[in-house]
Amino acid sequence: MGTSIPVCDKALIQAELPEFYSRTPRVIGGYYPDVYHKNTKSIIIGEAKTDNDIENPHTEAQINCYIEEARCYDVERHIVLCSSVFSFALLKNMILRKKRRENLEDITFHILDVYAKLAIV
Repeated sequence: MGTSIPVCDKALIQAELPEFYSRTPRVIGGYYPDVYHKNTKSIIIGEAKTDNDIENPHTEAQINCYIEEARCYDVERHIVLCSSVFSFALLKNMILRKKRRENLEDITFHILDVYAKLAIV
């Protein structure tokens, strides 16, 4: 399992961004990820979290659905979570605990803040 985010085919990226015409059409467990990319080598699911939206049942359920989706494919699995600089440590620690508790070694989590601080867990 690689630790860096794989190179993406830009034509396959689906994102909730102004330069895209619509939200990601991929619904995963009732949630729309902010970014979704899948090719024959990897799957990348990305989600931005606000300061008030980290340690709560909604986020836990959302991440669980993204884990289930990633595990549907026999490729490199990456989940990218972005937060503010204030919530970076909280989000990183939450994912570290979750990985240990749930044996998630088959998925690489990338935690980053808006200033490009990065933790790979």
